[in-house]
Amino acid sequence: RFYSDARYQDLAMIGTDAMAGMARWHWARTRERHAGEVCIAFETVTTYLEKGPVHQTAINIICDDMSFLVDSIAAELAALGYYIELFLHPSFRISTDKKGRIKAIDDESDESALIQSNMHIRLTSTVPEHQQKRIEGYLRQVLAEVQKATADWLPMREQIRNSQRGLSNAPSSYNEVDIE
Repeated sequence: RFYSDARYQDLAMIGTDAMAGMARWHWARTRERHAGEVCIAFETVTTYLEKGPVHQTAINIICDDMSFLVDSIAAELAALGYYIELFLHPSFRISTDKKGRIKAIDDESDESALIQSNMHIRLTSTVPEHQQKRIEGYLRQVLAEVQKATADWLPMREQIRNSQRGLSNAPSSYNEVDIE
């Protein structure tokens, strides 16, 4: 399921060993992670392009799912001068028991399930180790800002829709006497 929405060409770039390692990393963090936590890890990987193998930096991120994640992260990386070769972004509904242990993944009937974003980003270059912590800090800041910006977004959107419905039932014209 992790790769179900990925294009074949993208998966061929990654290679099967790297795909397995990436899935293991995401699964291990998912089992440890609690709602609201952000997990970020950098690694140097080999990508198989037409011109041959290329070393690149991969960034793996797990966080609560929110609107505008992909655009916000991509914009931040671009602002820092990095170009993205590949961006995978599967999301999962994680159901847990009272102790926080996973009891189901993608159970549509569980209304309390946490929707989790898993991201794997491959940059076109490598990021020196000493710069990775700085970039991680920027990414954490962006994720916090997106969380703040979207915390009330859905309730506000629903309120606007209710207002629209109310206005659509309003009369289209008024009697002069009613206005005064």
